[in-house]
Amino acid sequence: MRKILKTFTAASIVATSLVAFEVSAHVTLNPKTADAGSYFNGKIRVPHGCGEFATTSVIVTIPDGILSVKPENLAGWKIEIVKKQLDKPVQYHGKPLTEVIDTITWSGGNLPNEHYKDFGLNLKLPNDAQRLFFKTTQICTEGKSAWDGEFNTPEERSALDKPSPYLDTNPADMHSGHVMK
Repeated sequence: MRKILKTFTAASIVATSLVAFEVSAHVTLNPKTADAGSYFNGKIRVPHGCGEFATTSVIVTIPDGILSVKPENLAGWKIEIVKKQLDKPVQYHGKPLTEVIDTITWSGGNLPNEHYKDFGLNLKLPNDAQRLFFKTTQICTEGKSAWDGEFNTPEERSALDKPSPYLDTNPADMHSGHVMK
């Protein structure tokens, strides 16, 4: 009985490790779901370098429809924010908004291949339920990886070499008080 239990436990540990490795092998946004129209705190996780080379910059493109973004200030990393003009102004907190953040770049750091790092974002989500892609470019001491593949199904995502980090927004809870009108 003990031998069977040890074999089962060892097999479970191996299976769990393989699943955890596969899940963490890509650049991801965590958590992966949130309510539309809410404020969201998420992390772009960079789980490794480019091959054996350290990551020195991470560039995240903010999806259209997101009006407010604040990047996490990380020790040892500089932040650069690039904005873009909106086609037409929108009202945000009672004021006209004419530009939004297009990209956020964390640079100057050194993330060895053997380590991972989370790059935090605080943002206001659009009111409509949808899938938002946070296309991410990872710059390394040698080479770069563009995590920009878009997909509709889990099968399509699995077929991509470098799927984009994403967030699925659920229909907004109109009673939560977080939906912008």
